Amino acid sequence: MLTNNKINYTERQMEILNSALNIISERGIENLTMKNIGEELNISDAALYKHFKRKNEIFYGIASIFETESNEILQGIINKKMKCVEKIRTFYLNRIEKFANNKSTTVVLFSSEIIDDDRFKNKIFNIMKIHKKLIMGEIKKGQRKNEIANIDPEHLFNIIMGSLRLMVEKWRLSGFKFDLKEEAAQMWKSLSKILKK
Repeated sequence: MLTNNKINYTERQMEILNSALNIISERGIENLTMKNIGEELNISDAALYKHFKRKNEIFYGIASIFETESNEILQGIINKKMKCVEKIRTFYLNRIEKFANNKSTTVVLFSSEIIDDDRFKNKIFNIMKIHKKLIMGEIKKGQRKNEIANIDPEHLFNIIMGSLRLMVEKWRLSGFKFDLKEEAAQMWKSLSKILKK
């Protein structure tokens, strides 16, 4: 369920976004239609279109709320007094937990190849850019403090976040058949060997 509403969506818009996630969770993204959302919320098409003109606006809304939550969490972790590697680990495992606990949000965020909308794709790319800026900042800081291996920071970022994306994508395509959190915990053990000096 989406709860963080820093984007000032109305209560009804949040209901619509959560209804969309519920439909995706129960029936799959291919069965998400404006008609099905209207039926689930018992509202007319006209009332629904007053809040979201088309389905892609709903996908964009879900991604926007995820972006706000994700950025707040990452910024909060970065502001903590802990080693740089520990900050990266905390964010990595936090994102995994978010995906594991919100399968329908995961489906939306990892479906840019079937959601043919430039605004949505730009939003996903923007989330990646912000993560890259903040995580690479921690990698560079860790290298200056001699905590992180002297490897190209961009390469390290790609290894960290690339492994996360690939793991979540595998999990999604498998129909969520394996324990994502356990897989991520094991993956982090390998990543930490690459990161630590």
